[in-house]
Amino acid sequence: MKKLTLVLMLIAFVGLFSACEEIRKESIKEEVGCDLIPMVQIDGHLYQDTGFVNSAVTCGTADGEIKTSVSQQEKPMQDDESNFGTGFEYQLMDKIHVNVFLKDRWIIFKSIAVSNDEIPESVANFKAEVIDSEDSTLLLRITEVPDLFKYLFKDKDLDQFKPIRVGTDNLVIYSHQDVKKDELVGKLVQVWFDGQVENADAKSSSPMELGDVYRISLVD
Repeated sequence: MKKLTLVLMLIAFVGLFSACEEIRKESIKEEVGCDLIPMVQIDGHLYQDTGFVNSAVTCGTADGEIKTSVSQQEKPMQDDESNFGTGFEYQLMDKIHVNVFLKDRWIIFKSIAVSNDEIPESVANFKAEVIDSEDSTLLLRITEVPDLFKYLFKDKDLDQFKPIRVGTDNLVIYSHQDVKKDELVGKLVQVWFDGQVENADAKSSSPMELGDVYRISLVD
């Protein structure tokens, strides 16, 4: 009777161990199978996609090209290697950024050693006054455009700009700023976007629209 009990206990233990092992293997598979953020290694440094378009680069010679690639589940391990494909040109930007030419635009990659979330100066931006505020949009009057990005607005004078409409999904009001969304009219904001401007033609009566808006921040 004791032997039978020991045998049954052993069978139960083996079954439990096997079940746990299968769960562990499936967990490992799921972890390994996750796609990583797009990365590239250049000159011994690993860079990752920020998702920002560099609108300050309109021409120039590439510094190199991605020649080898690993799977999306791996990190590049050698120079001029990525985890998103080959044949893409890149430009060295500064100590912590490089530009990679993807889908006809220069995309900014940042060193993985840098953890700050500052938006690079080469990302299109402008300052504007809020002239109307609705539940999900703001209507703005542009007050300042950096020289780097005036070409996006056809190099027009500010008084020639039509109002511009933006969604509020990426609106940032910092905790030290005691302002509610419905109190923004008359306030100054800074807008960062991908460089795409629609309805800029004066013949159109519609407000200007932007492509991807990265951030809208209330200016102190």
